[in-house]
Amino acid sequence: MNLSDVVVCNGPMVTASRKAARLTQESLAEAADLSVRVVRKAESGEAVRFSTLVTIANVLNQNGVAVRAGDLCTDPVEVVKAFVEAYRSHEAEMVSQIRHLLSEDLTTFVAGDPLIIPFAGVFHGPDGLTDFWRRFFGIVERYDKSALNLQYFVRGPEVVAYGTEKARIKGHSTDEPSWLCLKFDVSGGIITRFEDYFDTQSAQRYLQEFRSREDLVE
Repeated sequence: MNLSDVVVCNGPMVTASRKAARLTQESLAEAADLSVRVVRKAESGEAVRFSTLVTIANVLNQNGVAVRAGDLCTDPVEVVKAFVEAYRSHEAEMVSQIRHLLSEDLTTFVAGDPLIIPFAGVFHGPDGLTDFWRRFFGIVERYDKSALNLQYFVRGPEVVAYGTEKARIKGHSTDEPSWLCLKFDVSGGIITRFEDYFDTQSAQRYLQEFRSREDLVE
């Protein structure tokens, strides 16, 4: 991105970072040699030059808040929503749709006992995320793809998506929605960590039952 580019600010991130640095709008403006009007524009989510955000980020870093200019012009919730939409529409093949939003050093953590749940554990990089989804959809089916209802909560670069979807272990009949909690770390518009906390206890019980039936068939 060029310093002269005009970008839309991530207003909540600018505000949260300023407060974390214990600066007022006036003191931030003075330290960055900007007008208070420009700082207010940034915090309102309006457009400014990227060079302005570089200057603001430098001041914030000098005051103990580790942040990059890219973080101040990217809405982490929109990045996560793009991830969720790719999951909704493309399931196991989702990574190819949003690879540009994934860090090459992405860490994926999936809750559960790997001895019971084959897709639980830690996966590395975008290819690791693909491996996880293929294991996941080898066992789980989303029988109502429209029934994915999430709320989004954000705190700085951390985003949590919490809600329900209609998914079940293959071979298990249920119409009950399952709960899930997805946690993301977003830096500079890129997802660096993804954590999947679903209804782990129920999933482990269903998988044990599923494997018991498989053993009987064999």
